[in-house]
Amino acid sequence: MSNQGGVGGEDSDDDDEPPPLDEIDDSESEEEIEKPLKGKSKEKETPVTVPKVKFSNKVTELPECYVLIPPLPDTSVSKTKPGITVSSPKTPAKVAEKKNVEKALLSVTEIDEMLLTADEYGLTATITGQLPAEIEKFRQAMIDEVQALTDLQVYEETDVEPGTYVISVKWVLKEKKATSLSPAKLKARLVARGFTQRYGINYEETHAPVARTASIRAVFAVCAAKGWKVWQIDVNNAYLNGEMDMDGVYVRQPPYFVNPKHPNRVWLLKKGLYGTKQGGKIWYKTFTGYLVQEVGLIAQSADPCLFVSVGKDEEINSISSIYVDDAIMGGPEVVVMRIKDKIKERFPIKDLGIAKHVIGIQVEQGPEGTLLSQAAYIDEILQLTGQEDCNPLKVPMSEDDPSFTILKEVNVDKHPGCVTLSPPEHHMYREYIGKLMYLMVCTRPDIAFAVNFLARACAAPEKRHMQSVIKLVRYLKGTRSRGLFYPAKQANELPKFELVGYVDAAFADCLVTRKSTSGYLFCINGSPVTWKSGIQSVVTGSSTEAEYVAAYDGAKEAVWLRRLFENMGCMPNGPTVLFEDNNSCISQTENPLHHKRTKHIDVAYHFTRQMVEEEVVLLMKISTTDQVADMLTKPLGRTLFSKHFDALKMRCTEVQTSTGLICVESRVPQRNGVTSH
Repeated sequence: MSNQGGVGGEDSDDDDEPPPLDEIDDSESEEEIEKPLKGKSKEKETPVTVPKVKFSNKVTELPECYVLIPPLPDTSVSKTKPGITVSSPKTPAKVAEKKNVEKALLSVTEIDEMLLTADEYGLTATITGQLPAEIEKFRQAMIDEVQALTDLQVYEETDVEPGTYVISVKWVLKEKKATSLSPAKLKARLVARGFTQRYGINYEETHAPVARTASIRAVFAVCAAKGWKVWQIDVNNAYLNGEMDMDGVYVRQPPYFVNPKHPNRVWLLKKGLYGTKQGGKIWYKTFTGYLVQEVGLIAQSADPCLFVSVGKDEEINSISSIYVDDAIMGGPEVVVMRIKDKIKERFPIKDLGIAKHVIGIQVEQGPEGTLLSQAAYIDEILQLTGQEDCNPLKVPMSEDDPSFTILKEVNVDKHPGCVTLSPPEHHMYREYIGKLMYLMVCTRPDIAFAVNFLARACAAPEKRHMQSVIKLVRYLKGTRSRGLFYPAKQANELPKFELVGYVDAAFADCLVTRKSTSGYLFCINGSPVTWKSGIQSVVTGSSTEAEYVAAYDGAKEAVWLRRLFENMGCMPNGPTVLFEDNNSCISQTENPLHHKRTKHIDVAYHFTRQMVEEEVVLLMKISTTDQVADMLTKPLGRTLFSKHFDALKMRCTEVQTSTGLICVESRVPQRNGVTSH
């Protein structure tokens, strides 16, 4: 799988990122919250009577011109007006309305009718998707959110002509539990229902890039090699600071916060709002524009979220990378402080000091180097799968694993594992794979093949696949504190940057499609910085062809990495070495031999030969037993897997005790008085 990230952080970035799509439900119900599956079939839903909530009369803390209005009373008995139906949740009428997205595009006339209907119950808008009885405890959080919208001048209250498209909004209320990284708190976010937007009317471009996880790891690796520390900041209410890039984007006034003097007015958005389709794009454009034009950073071509600054000596003196509202900055402390102070002049930020938690990755920066790990995240996976007290395993997937060795079409009646999972179990399987995939993408190349292989079964997983997932989790139990370690520059030592790669392929290992699996791993100063394990897109006719296609993927990644490190001011000397264990593949990159056997290979795969001729990459022979990328293409035995795992130089988290530093590692229970890892 590619190691490009797209998932949120643990602490600071979670506050300001837009909620997932599954939280922005288009249901108008305010009488119940749909609970996620927990391994049981969903029971038939019944109408819920909504209890009345007593609100305090104290409203002095409310923003000016806004009133917090009591929630909607019981609507089990329908009250209607022409064109408006108020019914219990999940009725046939409600289901039909939910499926009809066009009905969500409300004109001003329809809004007026809805307001008149709502006024019969003493309010002008309703909160959707939450139980009114639970709203009271979110009062202050909702007030703070509306106050932030007002202070940041996100909107302008205005009248519009009938027929104007107006985006509906809803509150997303979340009770965040305390974790090892953040305290418990109540969170309220006003979210636009972006699915009601129309292209060309109230949105156009929507793409918003984020830093690749490989780029983030490269920043830590380079900064460690240069002897720099990495700092971190978080922008508060990031999307609310993005300048709107088009006119005529209107939203309804927030539920429960409606101007009593002008209840029929709407908001004209002057800045971004969470949930809008263009929210991420305009924030990225606003933030990066300020970094380049005002702070003086230089955008780089290898990654649109990578920036550097140059000193008077024309040498790069800082490296910065942004991930939505999070930014990490490496360099001398004086330079980094200047950058942070300049950003504070324009955006409200939280200075998090030395980076410790970045997009869910725990960071430890010490005199010997930087360690990136995800022990806390693995603990969450163990708890989710119920494996907190399991016995650890030595390998993520064994060579005789039924998921890998059994073809269902042949053994469906012979093996008990060839049974399709029930819908609740299917849901759980996909959740487990998603969790494991993020772990693999960030810090764990050792589980790349196992996760990639098991992810192929997400469409129709079977019992044997679920058992393989549990075995993989048990392996993580024994290696939970292991992480990537990037060595630091020692005193009186010049920074060094040695980039090498390993590339391999398993010929026709897919029993269904007969396609091969490719894998590559690149290391900077001996530590992994990027990796991939994935099935090839074409069927190859020999192991040489499979290795040649794998080398093509590796060569492309090598070219990108060279450009990335060049952007950071540390271009490796000479061509990048790619270690390959197939002699025929290496000879094909040097000379076009065996024309009869290779004339059908697509011209695109000859890119590797061109890179060799230009001395960008150099393929070198390595023995199969020393080929580290072998662990990315197939299951291995314990001895060979341990050898390749040790080659990754992954270290474990250390903690300070009264007797010194010790490695925090899960241990296998004692057997015959011997404790082993």
